[in-house]
Amino acid sequence: LDIGEELLRLPHGEGAPLAEQALRKTIRMRDSARGRLLLGEALGWQEQQQRATLELQVSLGMADVGDEDLVERAYKKAREFSEFLQDPPLVEAVDYAYKLAKERAHGLVPVQQGMGEEEEVTPN
Repeated sequence: LDIGEELLRLPHGEGAPLAEQALRKTIRMRDSARGRLLLGEALGWQEQQQRATLELQVSLGMADVGDEDLVERAYKKAREFSEFLQDPPLVEAVDYAYKLAKERAHGLVPVQQGMGEEEEVTPN
């Protein structure tokens, strides 16, 4: 993840293609909200806004308690890309994913613990 993130810091998105490759390999080994966020950003730099938005939505769906900064960053980018695409249903889906992710990040919705079990999470 760190290598992908560093590649994304290169000017003008020059490192985006290499970042995408590194992040895809990382996600295959261990999927994470942060990995999906960075992959979405790498795709966005490569003008693949549709794919970027979908990865950012996955990131929002994977966000957990305490991930408020990640949620805000993913939402900002996903909203930007979906508006650029002029796709109202996609914008609506991004907004809904954001709403759920925000609730989860603040511990306001139950976290699934297993088959049929739920446990309330309270913020620290």
